[in-house]
Amino acid sequence: TPAPSNTPVPSDTPAPSDTPVPSNTPVPSNTPVPSNTAAPSNTPAPSNTPVPSNTPVPSNTPVPSNTPAPSDTPAPSDTPAPSDTPVPSNTPVPSNTAAPSNTPAPSNTAAPSNT
Repeated sequence: TPAPSNTPVPSDTPAPSDTPVPSNTPVPSNTPVPSNTAAPSNTPAPSNTPVPSNTPVPSNTPVPSNTPAPSDTPAPSDTPAPSDTPVPSNTPVPSNTAAPSNTPAPSNTAAPSNT
């Protein structure tokens, strides 16, 4: 059997042309930096006022000498204590009176003989 003829390939669609790239915007030049203003000169410091000299310290007044203390008055001598009154001697205890002698008991009566 004869082979079928190939289907023709469609031709490629042409690619669109590239969009042109815009050119870069030019960078503005830098603004020049202003020069520094000169610092004002320092005001000179006023001169120091001189310190007045110290007033001299007056000399100390001398301390008067101590007055001597009066001598102590002697203490009066002690009055002697009165002598103790003697204690009276104890009164003697009287001797005991002798007890009277016991009266003799009467003799027992003889019991009657048993019958």
